[in-house]
Amino acid sequence: MKKQEIKPIKMTYDTVFKKFFTDKLHLLRRVLEHFLEIENIEDIVITNPDPELKDDKNSTQSLSNQDEFTKVKEDKEDNKPVSKPSLKDKGSLTFLDSSLHAENRRGKRVFLDLRVKLSTGEDVNVEVQSYREPHFLNRILFYWAKLHSQSLEKGEGYDKLTPTYSLIFTEHACLDESIKDFMSSFSLRRTSQPYVSLSEDLKIVIVELSKLKKSSGDLFDFKEFWCYFIGRSGDLTSRDRDNLSRCKEVEEAMEHFYKLTEEEKLKQKALDEWRNDMINHLNKVGWREEGMKEGMKEGIEKGREEGREEGREEGREKGREELILSMLEKGSKIDFVVEVTGLPEAEILKIKNKKASLKK
Repeated sequence: MKKQEIKPIKMTYDTVFKKFFTDKLHLLRRVLEHFLEIENIEDIVITNPDPELKDDKNSTQSLSNQDEFTKVKEDKEDNKPVSKPSLKDKGSLTFLDSSLHAENRRGKRVFLDLRVKLSTGEDVNVEVQSYREPHFLNRILFYWAKLHSQSLEKGEGYDKLTPTYSLIFTEHACLDESIKDFMSSFSLRRTSQPYVSLSEDLKIVIVELSKLKKSSGDLFDFKEFWCYFIGRSGDLTSRDRDNLSRCKEVEEAMEHFYKLTEEEKLKQKALDEWRNDMINHLNKVGWREEGMKEGMKEGIEKGREEGREEGREEGREKGREELILSMLEKGSKIDFVVEVTGLPEAEILKIKNKKASLKK
């Protein structure tokens, strides 16, 4: 069987996401400033670049002497705004070991995409998620709790605890459908009086890329430009690229992104990681025996009402189709989908053609 390729590479693959921001630290700074509303970031030192993709000249970089960052260009005809002025910079940002160790032999060890430490003490976890995952929100909360619990050394008092933030970009919607905004920020607040905060040490920002419904020509501010770029980076049209170039940072981001798509080592590593993630995901949800749990939900509920296996089988079928279509949309070849799912090629083509006919 021939080697599979990801065509095209996407920013939502972990390897690409990490390599991109490792190379472009000043763009990471701007993303953190806008999405987490963090100020005073200047120096960036990377201590955990991917060893297989490491570029020595990028292992340590400083932003101290860079020119003021460019902003979204004002479009007078459409009355488009410019982004907020560049902040005065004082402080530093450091990438730390991306793994969080278990407290004991039976504890769970986790690996973060990008773990960032600010000079003012905050720990920041920056994650990207490219496929649907059952209990994804539970995992995000666990990651936050794990990171926050490791901010104290042995013997330190609780007054030394530092704020812990998470910035999550997910390709698929993971929050309730009633939430229409593509970006949601969560913190610890009193239920009956949301303006009363229990602590400012928790902030989780979830960016659901699929909920940004605008066309590239209607994008309004820095966040919308970046969400459109990250979410659709794999299939941008020439018109999209022209429209995105109105934001100078995204224009630079696109230029570097397309350079990355030419790196064979990066493409192969991204494919290997995605394949492993997908197989692990299938094992967790019991693909062979049960079907995807998320896809089964509707069918199982129907089965409870009507009495039996019909609803359960409907759920299996829906989950199977969703997963296959997701793999094909990400550029997977038919023979790779056959290899992962164990289904015959004719069945996969039938599902693909059914989806195409519904779009017409």
